[in-house]
Amino acid sequence: MEQKNLTMPVTVNETVLKETAEIPIDTDYTLPDYCPEISKILKCKTDVFIISKGINGKNVGIDGNVLITLIYVSDEGELYSYEYQYPFNKTFEGTDGIENADVFAAAKTDYINCRAVSPRKVDVHGAISLCVNAQKKKPVEIISDIDDDTIELKRSVIPATSPIGYAEKYVNIEEETEIGQSSDAVRCVLRYEGTARIKECKLLPNKAMLKGELCVKTVYATVNGKQQHLSTVIPFSQLLGIDGLNESCKASSGCKLCFLEVKPSSSEESKSFTINAKVLAFCKTYCENDVEVITDAFSRKFETEFKKNSIRLSKLCCEVTDRMQIKDTAEENDIKICSVCDMWYSSVIENHSIENGELKLSGFINACIIADCEDEDPCIIEKKIPFEYSKKLEINSDNLYCEPTVNVLSGSYIIASENCIELRFELEIKAAIYTDNTDAVLIGVNINSSKPVEKTSRGAMTVYFASKDENIWNIAKKYCASVKEIMRINELTEETIENDRMILVPMI
Repeated sequence: MEQKNLTMPVTVNETVLKETAEIPIDTDYTLPDYCPEISKILKCKTDVFIISKGINGKNVGIDGNVLITLIYVSDEGELYSYEYQYPFNKTFEGTDGIENADVFAAAKTDYINCRAVSPRKVDVHGAISLCVNAQKKKPVEIISDIDDDTIELKRSVIPATSPIGYAEKYVNIEEETEIGQSSDAVRCVLRYEGTARIKECKLLPNKAMLKGELCVKTVYATVNGKQQHLSTVIPFSQLLGIDGLNESCKASSGCKLCFLEVKPSSSEESKSFTINAKVLAFCKTYCENDVEVITDAFSRKFETEFKKNSIRLSKLCCEVTDRMQIKDTAEENDIKICSVCDMWYSSVIENHSIENGELKLSGFINACIIADCEDEDPCIIEKKIPFEYSKKLEINSDNLYCEPTVNVLSGSYIIASENCIELRFELEIKAAIYTDNTDAVLIGVNINSSKPVEKTSRGAMTVYFASKDENIWNIAKKYCASVKEIMRINELTEETIENDRMILVPMI
């Protein structure tokens, strides 16, 4: 018997690929003639950039670059650095249906070791981790109603955050920045780092306008042998097209630095730098719309086959934004610290969880310090500083999960003694908290009108002794009875029985 069913589409995010791969770094290089010879290596610093990603057939390809910065001391006791670009690529095998997926990728350095095999030649060995996650919007057709008053339907509301769309674009940045005419000329760039962030996201019809800034810190040595710092802030904007977007939607936006290069001007008395950068700006949009679904059904008259399918719906419950201060010390008993030339740092999340309605994060800050030492060459001081964060959430559920980030907003130091440096950091904690709901919902109905259901009682009324917390739906399904009529006759307002009691079940 063909049944007239009302259906509706529900859009869910489906993960079609999620993998992590280790990529080894095994290379050597020779310093160019314009670089002095190596007396002592202080640090081999790495920055990993993902340059491009794309889908080719069933495969996902990732291209990137590892910027290896060698910081060393020359025979004259002066600081120098040399950059080496190590390209990498990786292909991940996908499956059917991956063609229109959105690809997300992240990479980090696992470890890096380097050694000077000669005054001008360096061996580098290490590894990076590359994570890829491909997701696509998948419409699922579910039954929203059945045009048959003899069929009982169990409805449920699933909290949901439905995806609207995702878009990303690269922003190319080129900027000239000066250090000032009264400053000493630049001898060489020792190190640089960049941080990109989105400051504003404005939603328009089918478009998202992102405004952000790129902050670049450059550490350089002057012709007089001094170390100087220069900070540059470069604004940028990008317009992203997203179909179906309107001002009532919500968005999660961000950006990633994909390439950065800072070079002094070509003149011998250089007093400016050229900054070239590439930033990936992205925006994920969604709307809040809880979905009413049918989770169970039965017919009071005929044997019926119901087809179900499990769907996973997530809902953004809240977003945590917080800051915390971290203090620690770095001590080196065998040296006497005169001054600090440079310091850089990064954060790592080791564990995160939500337990008993409490968000918990733990990790550490990697801090590296280059210091001038009395009667010695500059030295490197490294410190791994742990942190813990917890916050009681206003919601409590067993199916919560989070997507956290921890960024170091600032770092400072004070030379407390000749062998001790006090360190202070300000961390920014962000976490999106989601509920994760998976339910079996009705997607198909087949009624066999030639097979009436066999009822357990042939009387007009059946007496049933219900237990506390028993559900009326289960009673009605057992006797092929009407939920509405059971509640009406027994003057019930809730479908869950509050106490042990007798229930009259009309056999209609």
